[in-house]
Parts: sequence; C-alpha cells; structure tokens
Amino acid sequence: MDELPIDIARAVYAQRSQYAQALRAHRRAAQTAHRRHDRRSERRAGRQRPRRRTEDGELVKQDPDDYLKYHGAEAFERLLSGSENGIEFRMAQVAGKYDLSRDEDRIAYAEDVSALLSTLPNAVEREICTARAAEAAHIS
Repeated sequence: MDELPIDIARAVYAQRSQYAQALRAHRRAAQTAHRRHDRRSERRAGRQRPRRRTEDGELVKQDPDDYLKYHGAEAFERLLSGSENGIEFRMAQVAGKYDLSRDEDRIAYAEDVSALLSTLPNAVEREICTARAAEAAHIS
C-alpha cells in the first residue's frame, strides 16, 4: 500500500488535533461546572431550612437539638419513651380492629398478629412481640 500524500496526512492530523482540543475544552468545562456546583452546595449546607410556624407565629422546632435546647433533656426523654416502633404500631392497629373481650375476636386477632409477626426476620424480636400480643389478648 502506498503512503498517504503529505497534505492529506497533515489534514488528518489537524482534524484529529482539533477533535482533541475540543475534547479537552469539554472536559475543562465539565470540571469547572462540577467545582461551581460543589461550591454552591457548600454554601447551601450552612443555611438553615425554612421552618414551619404555628397559627400564632411561633416557630415549630423540628430538630432534636432545638427540642433539647428549648424543652430540656427530661422532656425529650418523655417524648422518646412515649414513642413506639413500627411493629408495635402495626400490632396496635390490628388490635384496634377487634373486641378482645370476645373469644372469637381474640382468635381472629391472634391469627392476624401471628401473620404480622411471622414477617419479622429477628427471632428474638418475634418472641418478644409474640409475648406482648398474647398479653394484649389475655392469652396465656
């Protein structure tokens, strides 16, 4: 095969170098955009989110640190002790559907709650919740 004439070789080289220059320019623009985005994100991170207000204009404290600051550790502990986890909430929902003073409803409750508890992957949690469900239904 014959060699390319020098003018065609130069044209091909010029075309490739233009492509390489365009590619480098694109990469620089992308890097600049990423840096600009990072700087904006850092600036936004220092800002506080807008907070909700009650009808009388008082700020609603959404942050646990704010709650501790304004209400104290004892109030926060009372708040946490009154909360329940997801499975306890669902067990209470199931119990609310039945009159647990009637035997038929206790049997139906036991079936529903056992189906719910069978989905728990942790055997210890399943055992504890089963005992609580039996206690709620007055089953020994």
